[in-house]
Amino acid sequence: MSPMAELHEEINNFPNMSVRKRCRVTQDFINRSLSSLAMLSVVAACFYFKRIGISCLLAFLLTMANFEWFGLWATSFNIKPWPTYALVFGLLYITGGLYCLGNLALFHPFILFHLIFSVVLSDTMAYIIGNVFKPLEYYMDFSKLGKGKTWPGFIAGVGSCVLSYMIFRPLVPFHPYLHLERSELFLRCFCLALFTQVGDILESYAKRNANKKDSSTFILHIPGHGGVLDRIDGLLLASYFAYFYRL
Repeated sequence: MSPMAELHEEINNFPNMSVRKRCRVTQDFINRSLSSLAMLSVVAACFYFKRIGISCLLAFLLTMANFEWFGLWATSFNIKPWPTYALVFGLLYITGGLYCLGNLALFHPFILFHLIFSVVLSDTMAYIIGNVFKPLEYYMDFSKLGKGKTWPGFIAGVGSCVLSYMIFRPLVPFHPYLHLERSELFLRCFCLALFTQVGDILESYAKRNANKKDSSTFILHIPGHGGVLDRIDGLLLASYFAYFYRL
């Protein structure tokens, strides 16, 4: 087939390709939403059993996230090997983040559940708005941090997380920071939302360097999300800020 004939065939198939892509995005969104509901239900069930349930949840997350990070590090040897300190730093970063989450749960379980809910909401809104505005190609191109990351999606993720905290956080009983002025509360919530999105971008950068679409392994793959590390990437960085400011 001549080059002109191939070009003509691609032009003729373009509408169908576009339809297939829209169907794929729609199906991915459905899978992502159902998986998010299932994960929040599991988290709620763990909170029902209080200390034992939360401990089991954090132990599972710690094991799977560290295993997946080791997988990313090992995969990089086929492309551009990461230094050993990258593996050690990642393991310490994941462990420290989950340690902060455990302390937040001991401080007040609802704070941890609210943090998880806000991060899931932020990630979902960033995904929806990002795909809506993708045809406009407002891509974030900071040293190829993450393929397909868009500014509208980033802003939607930050905004939804801030709104979630501003609306639901005052409902936490006996919270030590309920006396904060609204402006200071907004600033802290904005920083938390920013950390959530930055954590997601950093993990995307690591995956791109390992040439992997997600961090999932042969042990576990979450439909619409990937691996455990894909699900908690924003939560890990946000947990450090939430722990030190008890948000």
